[in-house]
Amino acid sequence: GKAFRDGLFALIGLDFEEDLSNWITSRFSISILNGKEGTEQSGWIFAIEGINNDENQNFLTSYWEKQTNNGSEVQKEEFEGQDIILEKPKDPENNNKIAMSILENNVLLIASSKKVMEETIETSKNRVKTQIADEEIKDTIRHLDDGSILITSSSEALQNFFQIPQLVVEKIIPSGFAASIRLDNKRFFLDSYIKFDEKFESIKLNNPNHLIKAKYISSDLNDIAIINNPKELLDKDSTDIYSKLIGAMLSQSLIDIKSTIVNKILKLEGNNLILGSKGKSWLIGLESDNQLQSINTDLEEQNFNKSNIKIEDKNITIWSKIITKEERGHYKLLPNIALIQYCEPTFDLVTNEISLLDKIINPEELGNEMDKVSQIGLKKDIEITQHISLGEGSSNRILNNWKPWQIIKSVTGRGSKIKAKNLKLELGEDNQNEQSALSLRAMLSIN
Repeated sequence: GKAFRDGLFALIGLDFEEDLSNWITSRFSISILNGKEGTEQSGWIFAIEGINNDENQNFLTSYWEKQTNNGSEVQKEEFEGQDIILEKPKDPENNNKIAMSILENNVLLIASSKKVMEETIETSKNRVKTQIADEEIKDTIRHLDDGSILITSSSEALQNFFQIPQLVVEKIIPSGFAASIRLDNKRFFLDSYIKFDEKFESIKLNNPNHLIKAKYISSDLNDIAIINNPKELLDKDSTDIYSKLIGAMLSQSLIDIKSTIVNKILKLEGNNLILGSKGKSWLIGLESDNQLQSINTDLEEQNFNKSNIKIEDKNITIWSKIITKEERGHYKLLPNIALIQYCEPTFDLVTNEISLLDKIINPEELGNEMDKVSQIGLKKDIEITQHISLGEGSSNRILNNWKPWQIIKSVTGRGSKIKAKNLKLELGEDNQNEQSALSLRAMLSIN
């Protein structure tokens, strides 16, 4: 958090400790403006709260004296009763020099240009244009957990910066997105609330322990997801909101498995399951209602043989066959294991690696190792519908293609040294709100 803060101010030529720390409060905001076609208001603006107006003025005097000593020509202008101080541009038609102004309540504005500063001052004097008068955004924010950072966003930024798919953004109502971020040592907690303009089919996640007894899921797995309706979720042509929000993430991490059996299980109708992976090894847990019968029939048709073995006191079913492999003119007989299956009356576990059933075979190893499937935090009125927990490899693979993460790495100055250790993501529905709404929560641990 500190490195990111210091890096942000360094981008505008300020040293936080030397230039700002002695006279500002902990409250500041950053706005990124994306100029619409035909306008010039693209850029950024910092709003910094000083401890008093005298300290704000002292900073302005000191800052612009340094600029003058470095050869800059400084000028002061007035706009709607506010003084604006800026470096005089060499080209009056292209004024992209930093501008500063002090507003009421000890607020110092630092803008990327004179045009941006004028637009900001104009907005601050017109209550209708500010978020203070926006009842919708205030209601959206009301659903968030407390945090040290508050984020609101236009639909354009949601799509182009946060990379939320267009089909999802188009369904979000105006002022229907807000997020808070809380920092805890090397963990970031995100809580976002998204309102939609149309109802979507509600789905409910069964309690994971009831679903497949999550305590039996191997702690050796790198990535784990508790997902509902995977057939719809992973359909790249689906217009479902869940599919568009997290389907691609699952496909790039947990579902990056070549097994045809895995893909057939994921396409079973109305299936709720837990899916875990570690390298090429995978494990799936699902409700026991004879859904695997079609998979077993397929294996029989492919000449796989069904064997029942007993390990300790547990009955394990193995589907396998012997295949031949030629090496340097000689043939070898090799076992080809398609599926290892353990069944209880209420759930089935299937895998391609017997070691992932260790907790079933050795129940004395059971402990409270639920971190990977535990919720980020309980939230009133929110029904969790999808849960993803990614290990280091998948987390970095996903985040390295996400613009905000790229900026965080760049601004902090650590670049490739910053690594994600674990990324958790949860989607839940607000069933108490008449407006269709999703809660999207995340926890990111870094090195």
